[in-house]
Amino acid sequence: KQWYQRRVGGEMNSGQNRNIASFSLGQLYPANTAEWLTYQGGLTTPPCSEIVDWVVVTKPLTISNAQLKKLRAMPLGDRNMDALPRNWRNTQNLNGRRSKLFLRSG
Repeated sequence: KQWYQRRVGGEMNSGQNRNIASFSLGQLYPANTAEWLTYQGGLTTPPCSEIVDWVVVTKPLTISNAQLKKLRAMPLGDRNMDALPRNWRNTQNLNGRRSKLFLRSG
């Protein structure tokens, strides 16, 4: 199984849906999440609406170049849309936004 299939659980059969209701995004985070940043921003793809509360861990999850290549080639939607190899937008002005650093004590 691929790493993301092991994290989500269950088998993926071609053309079938899979119930991932019990999947926690926290499973993808590094073990130590004592520090994280938040900021208000926008979607990275059109229409780039400013509706996102981003959460960024200070020690990011890393992937290999081979994994990144596979991720960028993965079709979107229900495999009925093309892959999105460039899913980031250029750096934007802060427009008065501020980031917040959270530290977990203990």
